[in-house]
Amino acid sequence: MIGVTKFGDWGKAKAITGSMVEKFGTASKRAVLREAHFMRGELVKYLREGTFEPLDPKTLAVRALTGFKGTKPRVRTGDTRNSIVVKEIGDGAFVGILRTAKSKQGKALANIAEIMEFGATIVVPITLKSRRFYHAALAKAGLLGGGGSHRTKGGPVIAIVKIKPRPIFAPVWAKHGQPDAVRGRFMANLAGVFE
Repeated sequence: MIGVTKFGDWGKAKAITGSMVEKFGTASKRAVLREAHFMRGELVKYLREGTFEPLDPKTLAVRALTGFKGTKPRVRTGDTRNSIVVKEIGDGAFVGILRTAKSKQGKALANIAEIMEFGATIVVPITLKSRRFYHAALAKAGLLGGGGSHRTKGGPVIAIVKIKPRPIFAPVWAKHGQPDAVRGRFMANLAGVFE
């Protein structure tokens, strides 16, 4: 026969172990949110400091005519940077741009981010006013020549715009999103919450 002798403050031990599950759940959520905010910070940092495919000289000419002097891609308004959020979802977290996020002009920022991430080919109708503006921008920049727009038979004047990929999510995930790295940061965050 085996006998068990209890000693010490079992009431205190029960109270501590009884609340451990709840404390672990809370600590785990906090660790997930810390990781999510870390990833958001890295995305914002990459927007500021990352290496992107340079803008086309014609794009820079249009920017210059509108008074914008910057030459770096993806930073004209700050809408993308400001729309990257952390949203708690159950036991996890979403890091990215919500489908409901809009630019100052009312455009869906998730769609813009997708175009920037993967590139796109867009057909843009050209009005007389927009054509004059575009040619004025090119003339001022000394770039007047082959415009890239054409008239379809009996149709309107259009421009075919090719946007090169300028990803932020893929490079950040590749650098910081590897399972071992995420696991290590999560465990460190978890330990930090319990300290």
